[in-house]
Amino acid sequence: MVKIKENLKMVRALLDPKDRMFLKAALAAHEGRPVGTCSCCGFVGKFESTGLRLRLDARCPACGALERHRLLSLAMQRGFVDMRGKHVLHFAPDAIVVKLVADQSPASNATADLEPGRADQILNIENLALPDESLDRILCSHVLEHVDDQRALAEMRRVLRPGGQIVIMMPVIEAWPKTYENQSISTPQERERHFGQWDHLRWFGADVRQRIIAQHFECREFTADGPDSAHHNLIRGETVFLAVK
Repeated sequence: MVKIKENLKMVRALLDPKDRMFLKAALAAHEGRPVGTCSCCGFVGKFESTGLRLRLDARCPACGALERHRLLSLAMQRGFVDMRGKHVLHFAPDAIVVKLVADQSPASNATADLEPGRADQILNIENLALPDESLDRILCSHVLEHVDDQRALAEMRRVLRPGGQIVIMMPVIEAWPKTYENQSISTPQERERHFGQWDHLRWFGADVRQRIIAQHFECREFTADGPDSAHHNLIRGETVFLAVK
């Protein structure tokens, strides 16, 4: 409850009166929010609301896991994602996913980012300075909407061993048959308005599967059902994609 009030203070000045009324109502309604279970740490209780576009029941107050983390954890528990004994590279890492991977006892668990100081290695996902067929698994969560996804997928395929897999998560609008891109949209303000975030290059549509397959992968999917979504406070319909070489 305290953290919600702190978040409200941070964003209040940015909101118009109607948004302020919504946030006030959301805060009042929090007392009646349902209890959830965190698939990452086992916490049971009320989850926190978070984000400038406020998402109710999004953050685990014990470990900080968001909906995408809990979905990935569930995919691991169900055997859809398996890092055991594998050489793993994790792009744009965050501490929660690093721990999830470590708990599966991979042979190696390296992290990479384009910006210095954020990971073990500085790597450009569109032009990887790595040998061919040197990895078993790549984690690529909420990265492909920031880059040239076709170049990145091709490069990741090159460095994967036969049978290797990329774990992919990204925002997808399933009702849109085609991914929305527009190269004339270039300023941060325009990108936020069109693509939901200042550094996004596209909104993926349902054709994201064809975009993965186009780079000679098999595309597999994991989506939580209704009971799991309610139990773990997940975004309904969010998907973990597995690109298999």
